[in-house]
This record gives sequence, structure tokens and C-alpha cells, in this order.
Amino acid sequence: MAGITNTTANKINAVPVNDLGTAELGLFSVTVTPASGNLNTTPTAADSNYALTVRAILMHCEPFFISAADTTSLTFVANRNTFNAGGRGASATYGGTDDTTSISSSPSFENLEEAIKDAVGGTPAVAELTLTGTTLA
Repeated sequence: MAGITNTTANKINAVPVNDLGTAELGLFSVTVTPASGNLNTTPTAADSNYALTVRAILMHCEPFFISAADTTSLTFVANRNTFNAGGRGASATYGGTDDTTSISSSPSFENLEEAIKDAVGGTPAVAELTLTGTTLA
């Protein structure tokens, strides 16, 4: 580039930040018995329970992988930093819990659970899974 002669000085001004570009991936499960049918009833249909559940996941975090579903569950990999802790409101009065806690210190998936409940009914449960030897827990 013409006119730039001191690139070393410019490089010093850029301070690296740890969470720019590096996702903190987590493995999660969704378990729900929809109000009608199940998660794998005609999964390729436009508004199937599976499609509605996937849409809720897409709107509430940054997923990298979403598995096929069995009758009541699926797993997905997402960036942990893109979940927001707590529920929809600032307090239980508004249908949620206090949103001031970070997802790292107190994982709560109320927003995603509520979105799945709104989409397919039932009582969804979202949990973070951990690898323990060769099994998921």
C-alpha cells in the first residue's frame, strides 16, 4: 500500500481480545413432549414440531450444529456466550428470573424454554451436557 511506511507502530495499537472470533462451544439437549405429535413427526414439513423447535433455537443462541430429533429430544452445539441468563422479565413478576447473572456462573435457559413452549407446547427442558469419559451426562 502506497503511503504506509510504519506498519509496526500501527500493529502495536491493536490490543487482542480473547472472545473476538473464538466461540465457547457447549453441547446442549432439548427435551419436550409437544402438545400434539412428537419432535420427529414429519420433520421436513414447514411448520413441524422439529422445524418450530429449531427456529426457537436459532432465535435464542448461536448454534453450530442441531441434531435430528427422536420423539422427545434433540441435541445441539452452540456458543455458550450467546445465551442470555434468566427469563423474559427482570423479575418473577414478569414471568422470569433476574437477568443480571451471567450464563457462565449460573446457566439458565428460560428464554429458550419459553420460546419452545410457545412454539410446540409441552414443558421443555434445556440442559447443558458434559462429556464424561465416553458418555454424555
